[in-house]
Order: sequence, then C-alpha cells, then structure tokens
Amino acid sequence: VFGTVRMIKYCLPVMKAQKSGVITNTSSVSGMFGYAGEAAYGSSKWAVRGLTKNIANENGGATGVRVNSVAPGWVNNLRFVRHFSLRDTFRICWCAVGDAALKLCYAVLFFLLNAYVIARFGSDQLPVLAVVTTVMGVAEAFDGVATAVQPLASVYIGERNDVRTRSVMTTAVQVVLAEGLLVALFLEAAPELAVRLVGIADPALAASARTAVRFVAPGLVATALMMLFNSYYMYIAREGLAAALTVVTMLAAPVALFPALGAALGADGVWLALGLAPTAAVLAMSVFIAVKWGWARFPFLLDPGRAGKIRVFDLELDPVGVCAASAAVGAQLRACGLGAARAAKASLLVEETLMTVRERNAGRRVRAEVTVDLNDALVMTLRDDGVLFDITDADQSISSLRTYLVSNLMTAIPVRRNLTTTGFNRNVFKL
Repeated sequence: VFGTVRMIKYCLPVMKAQKSGVITNTSSVSGMFGYAGEAAYGSSKWAVRGLTKNIANENGGATGVRVNSVAPGWVNNLRFVRHFSLRDTFRICWCAVGDAALKLCYAVLFFLLNAYVIARFGSDQLPVLAVVTTVMGVAEAFDGVATAVQPLASVYIGERNDVRTRSVMTTAVQVVLAEGLLVALFLEAAPELAVRLVGIADPALAASARTAVRFVAPGLVATALMMLFNSYYMYIAREGLAAALTVVTMLAAPVALFPALGAALGADGVWLALGLAPTAAVLAMSVFIAVKWGWARFPFLLDPGRAGKIRVFDLELDPVGVCAASAAVGAQLRACGLGAARAAKASLLVEETLMTVRERNAGRRVRAEVTVDLNDALVMTLRDDGVLFDITDADQSISSLRTYLVSNLMTAIPVRRNLTTTGFNRNVFKL
C-alpha cells in the first residue's frame, strides 16, 4: 500500500501539470471479495482499491488524469500433456451409453427381425418388414423434445432445483405423450402413406403392410416416452438405468414377444408383438424404478425432502409483481424461522435487483423467476430474460439512487455470482 501511495505522490503532480496521464494500480480479486485466510493480504488490496477510487474522484475531469486499478485472480497454468487411461476412456464412453444402447438395439433388433421373417415366412414379407422398420424409425424424431429441454433442465439439475426440474420434465413428458399419440393416431387413420413410401404395388402385400402399420403404431407412444427418459437419466448421471431402459424396451421385450406371437398368429403376430413390446417394457421398467427408488421419487428420482425446502416465484417485471414477489419471499423466510433481519435483507435484495433489471429493460416485457433454496443455506437465484448484464458487479456505474443501493447491497453480500445461461441472466446469492 505504501509503495502505491508513494508512486502516486510523485507521479500525480507531473501528470496534472501536463494535463494528461494514466495511473493503473494493481489490486486483486481479494480486494473485491473476502476469503478465509487472507486477512492481511486482502486488507491491503481493499486499501489499494479504495485509494484508487478516491484519487480518481479527486483528480478526474479537467485534470486529464485517469486513475484505475486491475484486479487479477487466480491464473490457470494448465498445459496440454500426453495422457491415455483406459479408466478415463471407459468413463467417457459410459457417458454416452444411453444413446449407444439405442442405436445398437435398433441394429440388433432389425437384424433379428430380418432373419426371423425370412426363415419363417420367406422373403415375400420383406417389403412389409421394410414398412414396419420405417414406422419404428419415426420414433427417432421424438428425441428432439429431450434435445430441446436439455439446456434448461441441465441448469436446474446443476442447481439441484428439484422443483423446477420436475416442472420442466413434466412438461416434456406431456409434450412427448401428445406427439406420440398424434403420430400413432395419424398412422392408424392413414397407414397407406407408409405403404406408398416404401412403394409396395402388390395389393395383397399392401393390405398386409397396412395391417402391420396399425399394429406397430400404438407402440410409438411408449417408445417416445422411453427416449425422453433415456436422455433424462443420462442428465442426472444414471447412465446404467438409461441403458437398461433402452435395452429392455427396444430389444429384450420385442425379442421375447415376436417369436411367440409369430408362431401363434403368423406374420401379423410379429407386427402385433412390435406394437405391444414397448408399452409392456415401459410399464415393467416403471414398476421396477418405483419399487427400487420409491414411489415418492418416481419417475424423476428427485428427493421430495429437498423439494420441500425450495420455493419458486414467477413474475412479470412490473412494480406490482416485483413488490408482491418481494413480500412473498420475506413472508416465506419468516415462516421458516430465519429471523426478521435476514428476511428483510432478502426481501430488499429481490425488490431492488428486479427493479434495476426493469430499469435496464425500459419498454420491454421481461419475465423473471425467484428461487429460494433453504436446503444447505439461504441461497437465492434470480433469473430474467432481459438484457444481459452483471447485476452482481459492485462497481457498476451509478445512474440512479436504486443502482447506488444495489451496488451497496452487492458489497454486503460476499458470496454472489452472475452466471449467464442459455440467453438469460442468472444471479445467485448466498445470504
């Protein structure tokens, strides 16, 4: 600190006399946040930062002198090294086991179907089998729902926000069921389209193919559901469960059913088995999951006790909505016994930060979400879809009384992070 003071003492008069100059002091992130074990070092860096602010305010404007400080943090000195490990390779492959199992099961199932149909009914039924495999392949399109919800679901899973995870995935389940049902009904009503797609001209084979489409179509609903949960269980690091669900639905159940029904009912029995197998498999796996992990955690494997300590408030950023959310947060915290002072601080944080976001988005409609998590500590997450900016920055420009108040609030909350995610602001505070 004394070295910085002496440097400014002798350099500043020269710069003021020539009406130009730049002074850049070296502070540290330890001068912006408090860290355990850094009382002496951190205090000196806070002093440098405070000195910089005061000298800048005293000598700005007409003097032509600019005074700033930089605050370096920890430096990542990692470098590329040669590395190979069978264990690490296995872990990487394991992370993709759900998708790999899906593709492998499709390949093995279609191979077995070809072999069985040719051996039992002759090659004349292969055009019908082509129609069936085409219809079954439609299920791949349902994986788009899992891809669409992955960014948001992954954020909530990472936050351990079980309330919002369940909400997002429940919506995804509803969408998948609706899509699967609509496609199945469409194919039941118009199987001729699938037949024409393959180009079957023989009337007898075309009639058999239409029957096959109607038998296979209902299984698309369960297959769509399986694909969603295959992806979800991968998100929550239940790779083995994802692979098991896929193998049972796409391989084990069909292989167990189509030879038996084929022997009893002929070719139509094979197509009927392919329609029944996914539904039977998904029901069996649902019972297994519910029994193993408990009905309270079924089907998303979330802890109901954790969800009970999380409250989420959705609002539109207008004064009425913000004040209502602020009051609701304060009331919730007082009801949980956190004390009037902490509840008031949290309530003030919600009101002032969200109103600041509203000021930054003048003329725009902005939605926000406030999450209060009381599981390990009081952690608040404020999310909005407005202009991206870091509201946790205690050094943000002061443009109004509210931004001044928010800046001081940020200084009083040492554990805070701005985490821009998938196009929206995410600000996390630990009070």
